Amino acid sequence: MNELKALWLDHIHNVDHFASFDGMSEKPLASWFEPLVNSITEDGAVPYLLNTKERYRASPLSSTIIWLASENLVPVDVLDKMQNELLYLRDHNIADDPQTPNNKKHAEDQNGWSIGEGVSVWSTSMAIIALLDPLGNGKKKASNFKESVLWLAKQHDSTSHGWAYQLSDNCAANATMTSLALRALAMAIEPCNRDEFKYSSDDLHQIRSVINTGFDYLKSECKRKQNRTFWCFNEKPSCAATTWALMALRQIGKAEDEVSEDAMSFYNSVLDSSLSFVLSKMPSKTAKWNDEQIVCEGGAKYNKQKNYYSFSATLLPQLFELGLSPFNKRVISQIDWLINNADRWKIEGYDKTTICTFTYAMVLSTLLCWVRHVGVDFSLVLLKQNNSKNKLSKFLFGYASTHGMNCQLVLKNRLWLCCGILCILLLVLIFGTTIHLAVLKLSSLISIIWSKTASDRRTIILNVISTIIYVVIGAVVITIGKIIRRFIKRQGSNNG
Repeated sequence: MNELKALWLDHIHNVDHFASFDGMSEKPLASWFEPLVNSITEDGAVPYLLNTKERYRASPLSSTIIWLASENLVPVDVLDKMQNELLYLRDHNIADDPQTPNNKKHAEDQNGWSIGEGVSVWSTSMAIIALLDPLGNGKKKASNFKESVLWLAKQHDSTSHGWAYQLSDNCAANATMTSLALRALAMAIEPCNRDEFKYSSDDLHQIRSVINTGFDYLKSECKRKQNRTFWCFNEKPSCAATTWALMALRQIGKAEDEVSEDAMSFYNSVLDSSLSFVLSKMPSKTAKWNDEQIVCEGGAKYNKQKNYYSFSATLLPQLFELGLSPFNKRVISQIDWLINNADRWKIEGYDKTTICTFTYAMVLSTLLCWVRHVGVDFSLVLLKQNNSKNKLSKFLFGYASTHGMNCQLVLKNRLWLCCGILCILLLVLIFGTTIHLAVLKLSSLISIIWSKTASDRRTIILNVISTIIYVVIGAVVITIGKIIRRFIKRQGSNNG
């Protein structure tokens, strides 16, 4: 094992002291990471597929860096090598790669990523985000990719005001690519990063100008239906497009310039309804969240056909960042599926035989992100809900009893239901006597009417009264049942 791999696994062992991953998944975190660590080269490059030594590209490396760095799952020394390799892959290919990549850029694309994949807004945006990592390591290299930031700004389509996969007649602007480009550009002018790039006033003006019009594009592409807000890809409502649009709006709000306040205002106005849309698309049972297409280009400048998909479960870390509760039942079901179906961490439709390296890394990061948000103890409790035999506790609280712990998880809807029952009991206690007297008077009145009614009419009256009583009781029971079910469903979809 080379020095880089040993350093990485040692870091993972340290992380697992706090995560206790083996309690949740029945094997330690280092065992999960070994296939990924063994796939990396000494220079920090990763192949497209696990356990292979070919098809080294920039975008898979960018995705791996973004998700792992966000959860501190890669030591800084390894991260530094991976980022240096990412910079190398912008303009070069790995020597002797068995899968021959593209080897030439168009003149107008010299500063974009990457030569092997064919330069695109996609690969350039992903690379910039990967280099502006939360640990602050990559921004020290800002002078090496400043021109790439400016190149990305120039890919803005002045007609549609959005970004396409490439600035080309064959590629149309869309919400997914616009969101990704806006997020990268907004990160590059965020106050904590801005000084490292040493922009001129003209540079800043250009970037801010396209962010402003790109923001207008995102607003125009926003859709609303049945109290839910979403963005589309290829005219189909998309969880990935919606999540990335929210991430872009949130990032623009951190830029501290003219458009920031408007972006945050719009972001806040659509956040809850957008998260409701994403939740509605997430499986309610323990099942795979369907993959979504995020790039579909038949006339790209390089290698023509481009089809990329999102492994939807890996949106969860970004959704948590946006405010989605990690305790939500649908989230827990998704985590449960991931842990118990590691052999199915594949994007349906292509690469079915072997798991993509970057997908594997993204899923591991997603699992650790969830554990960090709910806590180690609760992660064990939440994932054992389906096997719990304590049905009374689950009925009362929504979760099984947390034996050995001094706290108990309780669903919000159980609290509201409890409050409702207590209010009814309180009303009965306060007005019980009045209600009782009213019932007695009504009974007395019915008795008087009954005694003065002929026997042949008594049967008719009896049938009418009993029918009315049955109908009223039935209607009340059905109505109360519907109200409770609707209330529990609405609360359950929004709480944790």
